[in-house]
Amino acid sequence: MGMTKDQQEEAKKVFMVAVRNAIPEASEIPPNELKAKIKELHNRICRLETDKYDLEKRHERQQYDLKELNERSRQVARNAGGEKGRDVETGGRHPPKVQVFSKYDRQIDRRNFKERRSMYEHKNAFPCFPGVPPPPAIFVKIIKKYDYEIQEEEEAEEIEDYE
Repeated sequence: MGMTKDQQEEAKKVFMVAVRNAIPEASEIPPNELKAKIKELHNRICRLETDKYDLEKRHERQQYDLKELNERSRQVARNAGGEKGRDVETGGRHPPKVQVFSKYDRQIDRRNFKERRSMYEHKNAFPCFPGVPPPPAIFVKIIKKYDYEIQEEEEAEEIEDYE
């Protein structure tokens, strides 16, 4: 658990008193050491200020880069949406919903009973929907035999020929 406000204030006062006691009076320090200490502190302050300035400029540049990248990504999304046929101007935070099902999934069968029945009566019959091309031709699958199977069949035929 953390300290209460009173405990924090007390700790702060104790720390400040310790820091004050560690610093000697200006009259007790010789002038040469005092000048050296002043120069040291001045150099430290200058270095900290330059670091602060550099970090501020870096932060501004990064903010600008972020804005540019966001704008570029928006343009890419806009171009991609235009290619897919979406409405480019209707932006928003979320992309438009993608259509998952095909336009042929829920198509009404407009054939009459006779046409439907012909599908089952003929071996090569296939459903004919308006605007939909017929399926590719149906081929019979032929399984090739291995060489040893062919030899066995030939031997069996030769044996039958002798008998």
